[in-house]
Amino acid sequence: PIWKPPASSSGASTLKIGQRVRFRDYAKDEWKRGAVESFNAAGKPLIRGDGQTRAFQWNFVEDDTDGTAPKAYKPGDRVRVKDSAGEEWKVGTVQTAGNPPAVKVEGGSMSFTWNFIEPMSTVFAVGDKVRVREKEWQDWRSGTVKVGGTNPVVETSSGSANTYAFVEHELKVIATSSKPADTGTYKVDERVLVRDSEKDAWKRGVVVSAAGSKPTVKVDGSDRSFTWNFYKRDTDGGVGAAPTYKVGDRVYVKDNETEDWMEGIVEAAFGPKPTVKLIGQSRAFTWKFIKKAMAVGDKVRVRDYNTEEWKEGIVDSIENGKMKVRVGNQRAFPWNFV
Repeated sequence: PIWKPPASSSGASTLKIGQRVRFRDYAKDEWKRGAVESFNAAGKPLIRGDGQTRAFQWNFVEDDTDGTAPKAYKPGDRVRVKDSAGEEWKVGTVQTAGNPPAVKVEGGSMSFTWNFIEPMSTVFAVGDKVRVREKEWQDWRSGTVKVGGTNPVVETSSGSANTYAFVEHELKVIATSSKPADTGTYKVDERVLVRDSEKDAWKRGVVVSAAGSKPTVKVDGSDRSFTWNFYKRDTDGGVGAAPTYKVGDRVYVKDNETEDWMEGIVEAAFGPKPTVKLIGQSRAFTWKFIKKAMAVGDKVRVRDYNTEEWKEGIVDSIENGKMKVRVGNQRAFPWNFV
């Protein structure tokens, strides 16, 4: 790809490390925002998008000094976090500043970075369901906002209405008293199915630590392991085990749910998380999300939103990494989930 620096009196690039920019690879793509992290040997800028962990070269880069920078979080900030769009939000506290910051969720023992992070709202409306307390060490109490604003008056189950030092919007709390779906002990490296509530879909994973009746499980495609409210053994003969890759496989990769898929080639294949080099790049990395590249004629299932039912289709074309799928006798279209 060819990058042309912004025009200047000297003809040289006017971009500087740390400068806010907007970027994209194709004229039809939407602009993304980020900052210049470094320059490669050819003098082309490497841009790290907001919320991303790595910097890359892009075809179109423009100054975006007036663009909105991502919110800077500081230790102690109350936030809500999750790793994928379909998950329930978790409430936590920023432990270490950064972009993204490290957050420890309530009930957790360690802090992590997350793909989605938002500040807890500090503006409340009449009727909002909230939780309140006067001291950090106290248990939360549920209540309803009677007078809105940034310092709301909240009525609790006692019938009294007061202002409180700590007020947060009530998020759905997943019960932690549920028993595992099947009993008995689990072994390290055993394949299992897990979920946190009965309405959630089962996720496949592998046992990392088997202490107690609630083992720690790493879900396929994730870098972290957690305990879950519901477990059962994956007894379908190995179906659904993490895919294996071989050197030379063409794959799509990304580091978080909000990024676009990027095409690459497997450079080293050690287990389910191979090292992949992006097309046009010189170095190979492991990635949080990886899927095998599809070919024209492959049978696939597609949908545009998490809430939709899957539709069966056939890959009609692939151009510049953009796939179009034909469902039934309809025209072929790109889909958000394939």
